[in-house]
Amino acid sequence: MDNGQTAASDPATVEAGTDTATTAAAPSRMAEGIYFGLDEDTYHADMALGSGSIRALAKCPAYYWAASWMNPLREAAAETPALLYGRALHCLVLEGPDAFRSRYAVTPRPADYPGALVTADDIKNVLRKLPKEDLKAWGVKLSAAKPELLGWIREIDPGAIIFDDVLAAFREECSTKKISALDARTYGEIVQAAEYITGDPRVAAAFRGGRPEVSLFWEQDGVPMKARLDYVRLGKENGQPVALVTDLKSFANVMDAPPERAVINAISRTRLDVQAAAYFEGIKRIPEMVVAGKVYGTDGINTDWLTVFGSIPVENWRFYWCFYEKGFPVSMLRSTRYNSALLAAARMEMERALQAYRDNMEAFGTNWRFVDPVPDIEVMLDDLPKWLQATT
Repeated sequence: MDNGQTAASDPATVEAGTDTATTAAAPSRMAEGIYFGLDEDTYHADMALGSGSIRALAKCPAYYWAASWMNPLREAAAETPALLYGRALHCLVLEGPDAFRSRYAVTPRPADYPGALVTADDIKNVLRKLPKEDLKAWGVKLSAAKPELLGWIREIDPGAIIFDDVLAAFREECSTKKISALDARTYGEIVQAAEYITGDPRVAAAFRGGRPEVSLFWEQDGVPMKARLDYVRLGKENGQPVALVTDLKSFANVMDAPPERAVINAISRTRLDVQAAAYFEGIKRIPEMVVAGKVYGTDGINTDWLTVFGSIPVENWRFYWCFYEKGFPVSMLRSTRYNSALLAAARMEMERALQAYRDNMEAFGTNWRFVDPVPDIEVMLDDLPKWLQATT
């Protein structure tokens, strides 16, 4: 362990090797270990396989490759409203209101500034109230475009509240302090969603008294792997220390089922069992990482907590999904554990995905190609859905 010293601001990295037969240079990799407080962008920039990559590999290796660092034509992921919403909600639920307010702010609205000059007509209405002689002296032309009108109003009335200036100052502050802007409606929806999620005492307890955003990096049979545990807390079960990890997940009730059934559908449809199996592979390595001193970002973390955290075997970990449905006061916990029968098929799927990664890297380097898994290209009647098969 690093004696409580943090490495999160200067994370340890190792340079990934590059196959001379390939065209894409591998990005830097985080060194194997446990990282507390690692920022989200650094985590996602690492080339290691997360659970989403594993699920994509299991579906089709070419799909994984197209979205990976190996594709030279891959476009940088854009910050969509949905991603921003999810990131902000995670911050509020996992890290609390103070962290949320330090990273997110409401974009100003004209209604927040009564009397502010917003449109060109607003400015013209103010200028029209001035004596014509003054306007002439200033060279004011009411037919001018808004930028010119703004220039005159700033000179004539330095105390005027100009909404364009309010927005410019807000954006400058956001840029300087690395704050993300949210419109008032989205901000309110996020605060409401957090209240829904923590409204159930059982759910609220899943995000209290522990550590948020614990990142793991390791290598598994030659494949770089990673996992980001949303929230980790310690407890006791039958007198034995246990560790509880909770992953915050939204779900869409696409089948209009009762929500308690919809979350089970979400687990099976999006293969969240594979996610849990992958996370347990990283969790299994925590004790050996702690013994080897591969722990970073420990400033402010109680050493006794770290000692217990590093001593718990994977069999004594519990994995929880905290499901919430956007726009509804619905949240619930569902759990699994390392030796659950639920994860048997997931481990097979994960191993198949990792083998596909190894096979494609060996065969193609970083220029992967689609390999048709179907040897016989003739489409037979039995290949079609039953409803399309002719009956006599």
